[in-house]
Amino acid sequence: MELSEVAAFCERGNRVLLTLGPCSQCDRPKTDVLEILLNLEKPLFTDLAVDSRSARECLESVAKPT
Repeated sequence: MELSEVAAFCERGNRVLLTLGPCSQCDRPKTDVLEILLNLEKPLFTDLAVDSRSARECLESVAKPT
């Protein structure tokens, strides 16, 4: 399946599991990737499994006062 087809696949009621973990080379969390994925207009997944560091950093960035 092409990436361009995934949003329509989800819209038809199909489930897509996205797993996101730390970088395999430097072990840094992928917080920036997670934030982009969570803010997409048309989601590319229905279920998400993410490492705790990325989740925590993402939540902390949302909770920061502006």
